[in-house]
Amino acid sequence: MRGNRITTEAVAFHRPSGTVIFTDLLQQFPPGWFKGWRALVARLDLMLADEPSVPRKFRVAFSDKRAARAALRRILAWRASNVLMAHGTPVRRDGHAFLRRAFAWLVKW
Repeated sequence: MRGNRITTEAVAFHRPSGTVIFTDLLQQFPPGWFKGWRALVARLDLMLADEPSVPRKFRVAFSDKRAARAALRRILAWRASNVLMAHGTPVRRDGHAFLRRAFAWLVKW
């Protein structure tokens, strides 16, 4: 996914299993992972949400939303059942619906 001032995320798709693979763009840490002021920052950054999401720092860093939306269209065209990420709970069903929720802030359906 291009268009972000902080990161360019390489997103992969494993067709046989219907699994989309992210590294840092989607995150969800368990409660208690961060301590003290870091826990507050992580909560405000949406890194402790009920389901994995795009942290606020990445959301505001998308300076080229057109490029990001184009990449998201390609990702949503995949038949995603599962979503894996480096920092979060795997999504093991309804991956496409999850991705639409996770990136709803980027597009208006």
